[in-house]
Amino acid sequence: MMNYDDGRIIANDLKYVDLDDSDFNSFKVHKGDILFNRTNSADLVGKVGIFDLEGDYVFASYLVRLRADEDQILPDFLNYYLNSALGQRRLLAYATPGVSQTNISAGNLKKVLVPLPPMEEQKQIVEVLNNLELRKHLQRNHVAEAQKCLAALINNLVGATIAEEVSHV
Repeated sequence: MMNYDDGRIIANDLKYVDLDDSDFNSFKVHKGDILFNRTNSADLVGKVGIFDLEGDYVFASYLVRLRADEDQILPDFLNYYLNSALGQRRLLAYATPGVSQTNISAGNLKKVLVPLPPMEEQKQIVEVLNNLELRKHLQRNHVAEAQKCLAALINNLVGATIAEEVSHV
């Protein structure tokens, strides 16, 4: 669960496993695969992220790998939809609470309705959303830099004030 970030799979806090070739090939993820968290706490079940990393990776058994039929739907479009408020509501409608975990079965996942606009429209939607994601990322970087500058200014001003008060004593 530490490998989801804003609808993307990231390579943080990785776990490693030795697998034979058969198991490796069964669980290997490819670019464009979407990993869906089917079992976890109520606030984490239903998380979805698209895989776009270089290298060899496999997924854990509590996840479901979705592979889009790219003649019908773009993986990025499906990922954006499943991460949208409407997509999440539709997913979570099938969540069944347990004693300590909530589950959405693979069978119920297949029941989730997904809009299927024409391919050209999907491409346009993905392009717009990718551009917004890029702008959001850049804005986050700007905010982080501004926060660092603000903290440094506060430290300098407070430090200068304390130094001035000490010199008057």
